[in-house]
Amino acid sequence: MGEDNQAPEDLNKLPRELDSHTERLHSDRSARALVIQEHIGRYVFASQFVRDKTVLDVASGIGYGSHYLSKSGATLVIGADISFDAIARANKRYRREGLRFVAADATKMPFEDCTFQVVVSFETLEHIEQCETFLSECTRVLKDDGLFVCSTPNKRVSRFYKPDFHVKEFYPEEFFELVNKYFSEVSCFGQTRINLLKPNRFAAIRFKHAVRQILGDNVQKDLWSVLKVGYDRFYSLQKKNYEKNVRVQDLLKNDNFKDALRDEHKVTTFKDNFLFTTDCLVVLGTQPKKRVCD
Repeated sequence: MGEDNQAPEDLNKLPRELDSHTERLHSDRSARALVIQEHIGRYVFASQFVRDKTVLDVASGIGYGSHYLSKSGATLVIGADISFDAIARANKRYRREGLRFVAADATKMPFEDCTFQVVVSFETLEHIEQCETFLSECTRVLKDDGLFVCSTPNKRVSRFYKPDFHVKEFYPEEFFELVNKYFSEVSCFGQTRINLLKPNRFAAIRFKHAVRQILGDNVQKDLWSVLKVGYDRFYSLQKKNYEKNVRVQDLLKNDNFKDALRDEHKVTTFKDNFLFTTDCLVVLGTQPKKRVCD
């Protein structure tokens, strides 16, 4: 297979089912800078674990992340997604030796037991009703010494704007406890730092909720109308950077993920208190339980 072939001109003529899913990052579309930062930040984090490894990327979307992991030194990367349209786009756009894309259901994956050394799955769990079946499948296809890298929204933040297509979201303790059922060792991380003392869109949501909880809805409405003026002015410079639309393909075409990633969107040690939390929860799971490997 050729190295990094240019996407053909008929790529945009593929079926438009992809456009109905607002959480999928389209490399031939525009998106908010914040959204792109969050997506690529998770793959930058995972890339440090894949050199000379066989990797499965579950819910790989249109493939930019799988492609990045392949270029980061993985021996084999398979991107799997339930959307045939997403797989068609990935196969058209990303052609590279050691990189494959297949259509697959995350709860019934078409792979042999103990196939992969690393399983990556970002922002998948919240879309799956049978989340435990999904985690069981991940442990099944992992080798005994395999590594699981997974992320999901932090319900402590996302409960204020939960999308309709999220079937279940998790508070930090729920998510970490769930993953602990399937892996003997679990390390906890967080992404996109939220600090009430440093305004951003998530901090504003949490602050408004705190005011409502303390003062009640009626007082909150009047007080917020006053506070919001100063808060928005303080936030305006950051808002220009985070809310502006940028061309996704301009960022992804050279796979320059690390250079493009802002510090606040890097995956770091998890912290959680009243003033500080993270938008996204990330775990590393090792020593899969319920092993079937010889």
